[in-house]
Amino acid sequence: MAPIYCRCEREAIVRTSWTSKNPGRRFYSCPIKASQCGGFLGWVEPDNVSAGSKNELEGSITELQGSISELEAVNDVLVDKLKAKEDESRKRKKY
Repeated sequence: MAPIYCRCEREAIVRTSWTSKNPGRRFYSCPIKASQCGGFLGWVEPDNVSAGSKNELEGSITELQGSISELEAVNDVLVDKLKAKEDESRKRKKY
């Protein structure tokens, strides 16, 4: 397939959409995110994703976001425990 070019004459790159309307759908974009030439240039594949597939992807995204939240909470607890141990260690060294 021939390369796709942006209005700024740079070769487009492929990005992945994570919006609720188009989760997981790949699109051509200008390689410079803050570019004044636009950004979105077109979809890589035609829109033939079934509603079931879209719902499945949305469910997976929601599940992953939940996992991220859980891991962040566990990380916060571990950071707090580490800080407490470091404080305890510093106090012991003083005496």
